[in-house]
Amino acid sequence: MSSIAILIDCWPGTNLNAIKNIKQYCVDNTSIKTICLSSYNSKITVSPDQPYWNNSNHLFNKETKWRHLKKEWCDAEFDKGDGTAPELLEDWRRPDQLLICAFSSLQILYYCNFVDRHIDKIYFFGAAWDVCIRNKPTGWMEINALNYHKLFHTRKTLLTRPECVCDTENKLINANVLMPAEDSDWHQLTNGDYYLSKTNGR
Repeated sequence: MSSIAILIDCWPGTNLNAIKNIKQYCVDNTSIKTICLSSYNSKITVSPDQPYWNNSNHLFNKETKWRHLKKEWCDAEFDKGDGTAPELLEDWRRPDQLLICAFSSLQILYYCNFVDRHIDKIYFFGAAWDVCIRNKPTGWMEINALNYHKLFHTRKTLLTRPECVCDTENKLINANVLMPAEDSDWHQLTNGDYYLSKTNGR
């Protein structure tokens, strides 16, 4: 089995400790085979000269026969400037890891169902836990809804780590934010990961 790590809104200036922790965890966790950059602003802040963009252009445009998926990609407006934390543009991945970008839940669904069908875990890292990581089209709320409606060919485990996430003030979040009370939907595993126990439509 394998995992995908979705990095949401990791712009220049994102908490450097969070970026370092994300990189280290993705490299150390041998199950993570795909690293997906998901950045949003007025445009999709992934530059066409980045490997993230090039690999996804191949998957979601050149290779696919799904016209809606192709149209979604071709209609998107990409930022040709530097909209990604420079530390994530270095050659830091393992040789067995693929870098992609995605800006919709449909792309994540397609990737997990047709490109890497071995994915059983999805990690959410990046900036603004209670806003961006929660609510963006590739955030955990939307992906959890796909789980609930059984749109993935197998159910996915949704995970995160506090040291790989910052809040809206660009500070590393405290574990209490993930687990504020005993009835929290996020529960800690022995390895330090947190998994989402609640599966519902929203």
